[in-house]
Amino acid sequence: MGRAKIVTRTALILVVVALVLFGGPLVNVYVDLLWFGEVGQQRVWWTILGAQAQLAAIFGLGMALIVYLNVFLARRASPPLTPRLNDFPLRVRVGQLAQRGIAWLLIAGCAVIGALAALWAASYWETYLLFRHAQRFEVADPIFRRDVGFYVFTLPFWRLVYQWLLASLMLSTLAAIGVYVLDRAVEVMQGYMRVAVGVRGHLSALLGLIALTLAWGFYLDRYDLLFNDNGILFGANWTDVNVRRGALVLLMIAALVTAGAFFYNVYYRDLRLPAWTAAFMAVAWFTVGTLYPALQQRFVVQPNELQLERPYLQNHLAATRQAFGLDRMLVRDYPMRGQLSPAALQKEAATLTNVRLWDWRALGQAYQALQSLRGYYDLTEVDVDRYQINGRYRQVMLAARRMDTSRLPDTQWVNRRLTYTHGNGVVMSPVNEVEENGQPIFWLRNLPVQSDVKDLKITRPEIYYSDLGSPPVIALSKAAEFDYPREQAEATSHYEGRGGIPVGGLWRRLLLAIFLGDTNVAISDQIEPRSRLLLRRQIDERLAHVAPFLRFEHDPYLAIAQDGRLYYMLDAYTVTDRYPYSAPYRYFYSRLRTLMDGGLVEDAPGWLNYIRNAVKATVDAYDGTVRLYVADPTDPLIQAYQAIFPGLFHSLAEMPGDLRTHIRYPEDLLNIQARVFRAYHVTNPDTFYKN
Repeated sequence: MGRAKIVTRTALILVVVALVLFGGPLVNVYVDLLWFGEVGQQRVWWTILGAQAQLAAIFGLGMALIVYLNVFLARRASPPLTPRLNDFPLRVRVGQLAQRGIAWLLIAGCAVIGALAALWAASYWETYLLFRHAQRFEVADPIFRRDVGFYVFTLPFWRLVYQWLLASLMLSTLAAIGVYVLDRAVEVMQGYMRVAVGVRGHLSALLGLIALTLAWGFYLDRYDLLFNDNGILFGANWTDVNVRRGALVLLMIAALVTAGAFFYNVYYRDLRLPAWTAAFMAVAWFTVGTLYPALQQRFVVQPNELQLERPYLQNHLAATRQAFGLDRMLVRDYPMRGQLSPAALQKEAATLTNVRLWDWRALGQAYQALQSLRGYYDLTEVDVDRYQINGRYRQVMLAARRMDTSRLPDTQWVNRRLTYTHGNGVVMSPVNEVEENGQPIFWLRNLPVQSDVKDLKITRPEIYYSDLGSPPVIALSKAAEFDYPREQAEATSHYEGRGGIPVGGLWRRLLLAIFLGDTNVAISDQIEPRSRLLLRRQIDERLAHVAPFLRFEHDPYLAIAQDGRLYYMLDAYTVTDRYPYSAPYRYFYSRLRTLMDGGLVEDAPGWLNYIRNAVKATVDAYDGTVRLYVADPTDPLIQAYQAIFPGLFHSLAEMPGDLRTHIRYPEDLLNIQARVFRAYHVTNPDTFYKN
């Protein structure tokens, strides 16, 4: 009975400790699953989690087993630990205690190594999934004649496996040496190292495997030559192709010879043979791999650089233009003939009447001053778009009246979490017209929204999801939600959308309270089981969580559908930095660190040398419904993501026609292409070399 109580208490203590250590992350995972269910994309969550679990199991458990197997063999190969005459009693006692407890310490150490390897490997879930669903670019690199898809999808995963295998073998070697030193199978006596005969075979086998792995690394290094930054070009230059490529083959052969010598020494068990082969390997690495290519570059290439590098410059120019879509551009001359006449102006009247005169920054200030109506509304984010206005195609400027909760004067929990949940309405004006007093002409204005245009109506003006950072709120509670101000009394409403996570019963409320760090969520009598928790209400954060493998435009823009609903639209890109010979471009983006931690990395720097505007995304401003439409089905990366996440993407033809009319050429892509085009508008390598 006493033993049962001890076991029970121990189990309870372990449960409490586990909740303290892992309760928060587990709750985050659970809420993440609920959220993906809300947006109808639980399959994305399970696919990513499954890939992470597979990598963690294979790489983590694999490394732990490899290290432990070698530690086990080292303990078996060590001779018995016997005291010596010159040993102090304390040293003998410590050695005996170490012998008894070392097994558990080694198991714990291997478990820690495996856990670290699992966490490291799980972060490469995207590399793994792309490898499994590799596509062809139908473009071959000019040196090895391999499809570009090999470099984008396959090579990164083989690099991952190489790093894992090399790390596993090196850690195993270090661990085995540690065991041998502890067991006195390897020790230094009177200035000489003594290595037991049985130990030499084990260490020789490990070093042979390391050399064999290095040979594979040299083989992979040949392909990485196509990503060298050589100053005048990015990619393999003359020295890479004619010297380093051959040098890597020689190093690969040297590594194989070294591996053979180590494997032979498993039976020969003499330290001199592997020592000489290892020294040969090091000398070859320095001379053939480093010194000789540097001498060739300095004394052969530099005096005749343009002549020798011309074909490689051509490769670089062609690949960069392909990777950034510059080869798709249509170059057309517009020669000026004659003089501008009234007839010519009349012919282009539709264009001239839509020339934008308002600056969006000044207009945002005017909107805020004239139409914010209350201090907690924000109208400073102005978008430019086009609509059919009274039968005419007109360019307009518009802004959503978003709720900025940081400006609320009242800090009560009910107001911030339950009452002030959404913005309301849209302000719109033409781009080139003003009132007599210099103010904008408002086609959409006030609250409730008033329209001076018969073609525009707002049937669902509430804005729960926007491009403004908004904290989580709980809608559909007992508390009435503030809708818009009126002279007599505030207009209120209750949420009717499908967005949000149902609060449910007590246990879910407790978990949501832990997730939000807000105990009121668990104890407030204003919250009902039907209430819904609205999370990730900022457009770019919401989309980045649904599709963390895409890069998104920095600025979502608002569109009014024909049925009067409000949508935010945002362009998304597929990118990679593994396009051979293409110049890298440094950019900034916001992307989730991982699927589970829920944090955005603001303005995180990244590199790309290939980009496609492959996706157009829409988010319903009322219920947060997310739709991703494939805009470039020829892109191999989006083809791979479609294979990985079936059901996530829709064809562009499925986008409602009234929203398709608001598709635009994305600003970020235009800026990137313009900057790249500044240097790569030339196609002649001589002109490019001379800058």
